Parts: sequence; C-alpha cells; structure tokens
Amino acid sequence: MNRTRDTGGSRRPLCRGLGALVLLPLPLLGDEPAATGPRAVEVLVGSEPVCETLRQELAVHWQVNGFAAEPEWRPAGVQFPEALADAQEADLDFYNDGKLSHVLLTAWASRYMLGSALLVQHGRAAARLDVATSEPLEDPDAWFIPCQLQGKRVPLKECPPFSANNDDAGLTVSWAQRTHHVRFQGRYSDIVPVRLHGTTYVIVTGSAAESVGYAAVLKPLPERTFRMTCLLHRL
Repeated sequence: MNRTRDTGGSRRPLCRGLGALVLLPLPLLGDEPAATGPRAVEVLVGSEPVCETLRQELAVHWQVNGFAAEPEWRPAGVQFPEALADAQEADLDFYNDGKLSHVLLTAWASRYMLGSALLVQHGRAAARLDVATSEPLEDPDAWFIPCQLQGKRVPLKECPPFSANNDDAGLTVSWAQRTHHVRFQGRYSDIVPVRLHGTTYVIVTGSAAESVGYAAVLKPLPERTFRMTCLLHRL
C-alpha cells in the first residue's frame, strides 16, 4: 500500500518498499515541528535572483515538494521494478542546454530511505523528447540524483535503493570560506526540480539532523555536472 508523508502542509505519494535491501537503523532525524506561520530564511550562499525568489517562498512554507515553479508531473509511462514503483515523470530542459530531457521523480518513506530521487535522461532535441532509449534504467548516460550527484561516478546499480554499497553518497556544501559545511546524505534528502527565470534548478532539502532546515539550490549543466547557486537556512 502506498503511504504519504506529512511535509507540514503538502502531501506527496511515496513509493513502496526496498526489495531485498537490509533495513538499517535511521540516523538521528531532525523532527522539526510543522510551522504554524512564516519563519525567517537566510541566504548563506548566492546572490542570483532565484535565491531571493526561493527564500521568500520557503519563508512562507518550508516544503519538500509543491513549489510554484515545479513541472507538472504525470504518472510514469514505463514499468519500473518495485524499488522505483509509483514514479512520476516530466519533460523539461533539465540541463539548461535548450534540449528536452526526460525526468523521473520517485520517493520513499522507510527506515532505510526517507526522501526522493531524480532519474534524468539527457535529451537530444529541443522541440520533442528524443532520448537514447525508452528504458530509463538502461540508459548509460542517465543521471541518478542524489546518489550520482557528487564525487566518484557511482554505477546506477550500485546506488540505493538497488544496493547498499554507496548508502553514504550525497552532497556536501561549504560556506564562509569553507569554515562551515552541511552534508545532505542522499538517502535522507528530498530532490525537486523547478523552472525559474528561464532556468532549471534543483532544490535539495534534508531530513537528517545535520541537514534539516537547509536547502541547497543547484543549476544543472551538460555532462552531468552542476553549479552551486544558493544555500538557504531556516532560522
């Protein structure tokens, strides 16, 4: 049975179990109480207009999905294994190169994973969707975020929820001349793309104690890379 996770106002269907993976204890999670009204959000890194736009939206409601600039998701048109059941999809210029990419969003709520992930197939045309294969998991250039976001190029089959070999994969963001940093562990992070000011950005929020209350905003670039654009912090 599908479950939903309360995000303090918006609710999203979350996917079913994790197949044969061994369930591990959760790290200490940041059980921040749901906000009853606006709360201050500061911009720790970034000066582009998107930083202020998202700061204002997150100050009203700190959310993990349901952003005003999210794409319109539809049920995935391909059949996935149990670990990625109930995925949603959208076509958008994800890599900011003028070409439509195929983007799939999936989410989990379990003792092993609490968050979401994107699987992105790089498109080859601007006017219509043209990807390497109709089977996203078989596309050698597909980008699985956050597992493959930073560091070594982890094979898709070695990423959670398919394997526990890289369950520490994620994203580390530093600021104040690298004297401070926050770690978004992939298994306990939510990922969502938004389209703002004619550009696609990816918002990363965390549910582990270290990352709760932080939001990293990334700008995807061709060749499976990104530029850090903003880091926001809820006070």
